[in-house]
Amino acid sequence: MLSRVTLRKALQLPQWTCAARRTLTASARLYDAKTPIRKGETTPELKGEEDSLGLAENEERGLSQAPNRKEIWSRSQKPRAVAMSGPRFEQTDFSLQPQSMAAIELIHRQPVRWTHERIVACEGGGGPAGHPRIYINTDKPEIATCGYCGLPFTQKPSKLKQQIPHQSSNKIKPKKAMPSSSTTTHNIYSFLLLSLLLISFFPGLFHYLTTLPFSILSFLFALRSNTAPPSSASAWVPTDATTPPSTNDRNGMSWFQKQFTLPARSRGSYLVTEHVVGQLPELREYRVGLLNLFVQHTSCALSLNENWDDDVRADMSDALDRIAPAEGPRGEELYRHSAEGPDDMPAHIKSALIGASVTIPIRDGKLATGTWQGIWYLEFREAKHTRKVVATIQGEKA
Repeated sequence: MLSRVTLRKALQLPQWTCAARRTLTASARLYDAKTPIRKGETTPELKGEEDSLGLAENEERGLSQAPNRKEIWSRSQKPRAVAMSGPRFEQTDFSLQPQSMAAIELIHRQPVRWTHERIVACEGGGGPAGHPRIYINTDKPEIATCGYCGLPFTQKPSKLKQQIPHQSSNKIKPKKAMPSSSTTTHNIYSFLLLSLLLISFFPGLFHYLTTLPFSILSFLFALRSNTAPPSSASAWVPTDATTPPSTNDRNGMSWFQKQFTLPARSRGSYLVTEHVVGQLPELREYRVGLLNLFVQHTSCALSLNENWDDDVRADMSDALDRIAPAEGPRGEELYRHSAEGPDDMPAHIKSALIGASVTIPIRDGKLATGTWQGIWYLEFREAKHTRKVVATIQGEKA
């Protein structure tokens, strides 16, 4: 048989189970409590807003402006009455919209900032009156404006019209040409480069081109002097061709000029009297006068000297070599100018010492030289050269 204590505990077990169930139910109500919303109950503030929006009591309320921004339209917190002011709206002249180029030139009364960049930076002028630097995208067809100061920016179009309507009147005034990159500078640089290449590779051609205008002018003056009537003073005649003798009627004086060449010789002294007389048969026509021979080169010379013994000419060449040697006693260079060879500078020195011309009197159609005198041609270069001589005769014909 069960004891009395055990029986009592068995009788109290249902009571404990009911108490635990009541405790669990009470704790669940703390997390699952729901307060039913009554549709008829609203606060006075919200009820007034619903009436203003025209909502019925049973209609669901949609999204609307916050109560503290009810009268605000723009992000700058400006009232709706003044939100349409500022450069974006106030400076727009809609009457000019249909006109040509109005969207680019005349839509803003403040000058448009032209740019070639896709993104520009605006600081509003900087300083205390400016604003933080912001970057504006101009890669679009319309004008972009700064959100702070309203400065307009746009990309410069590739082709602008030549005429735009003027702001103050309906007259069309010609637009000033926009500054464009000129090719004048490029042409000057190209011409200078071409001239430099011409001087470097073709110095002779460059010299010919630079002296060509002067040669043409001298030729024209020569033609004019030849066609002009004879005057008291004899005019200059060209030396590149035989000139017919000109006679002065007052005193019977006559001029004649001719150019001829000397035989090509290497370095040495040569007697050329017979060659000169053979080239000038006109000497026989003059009773009295002067013959001037002028060599047109700087590395040879003309002189009057011994015409009998050949050793005199050889000794003359040796003496000139000792006066102006081609190199020093040890083979060293003596001269700075050596572009045309080591014998070029000594030839210039010898030519300056001897001279480039001689003047010989004429008597009865012959040269009035002494018994032992002859015309020398002194060549100072090693290579053979053909030398040109200009002969000028002035005198009275027989």
